[in-house]
Amino acid sequence: MNKLAAQWRAIDWPLIIPNVVVQMICWSYVPLSYAVGVSTTSFKIHLAPLFLYELLAAFTIVMMYEHHLRSALNLPVLVATIVLSFSGLWHGNVLLVALLVLFPVTMLLIQLGLLDAPAETGLIAYSITFCFSIPIALVRLTTGFVAGSYLKELLPLFAIVLFYQTVPFVSRRSRRMIDQLLTGGLAIACLCLRSLKLPVIIAVIIIVVSWFVMQQRGDLDKQMAVVSFTEMLVIILTYWS
Repeated sequence: MNKLAAQWRAIDWPLIIPNVVVQMICWSYVPLSYAVGVSTTSFKIHLAPLFLYELLAAFTIVMMYEHHLRSALNLPVLVATIVLSFSGLWHGNVLLVALLVLFPVTMLLIQLGLLDAPAETGLIAYSITFCFSIPIALVRLTTGFVAGSYLKELLPLFAIVLFYQTVPFVSRRSRRMIDQLLTGGLAIACLCLRSLKLPVIIAVIIIVVSWFVMQQRGDLDKQMAVVSFTEMLVIILTYWS
């Protein structure tokens, strides 16, 4: 309890709040951009529980960054997030409930150190659930269905998140360099498979520059606000219509 209270008092809200917003944009931009182009989309559905869910989930991500994957604050917040996953059983849709439970459960496993060995286990699990749980659930809620074409649309998002999240998850520099080379190459390949408009070209350039910066800086895990903002910028550019 003392550790919990100490971490609560240490929260720098003017820094944390923008970081939480960045996380919410990272996983909401793609599904919302897709949904507005679908004729069956309706935003009249009651999305307040989902917004609160996203807010709490984003908070746990930022706390994870702040405390090197371990935060006493995250335990009660993750429990609340899991409870919200069952809110109204999301109109009786079991798939939606399963998708929404997936992310906080993954975060809980990371929090408890069960995905630490090898480090890439936590990285891959986090990236998969970040990119395929909430984005799919949000599209299913607003459009009424999930098309195969949309799932393909999420692959560049997955590659981008996988690349930038090597920073908090892989601590050894030599190993991180190899992981960033592989994930950066995957991200660029996924982006190049899209139509090479100017925003996508800029996104590719940012990824390349990010890779070189990451090799020069060993303290980026302490600057996750910058890393997350860059990740968000690349995502927005990639899916700019």
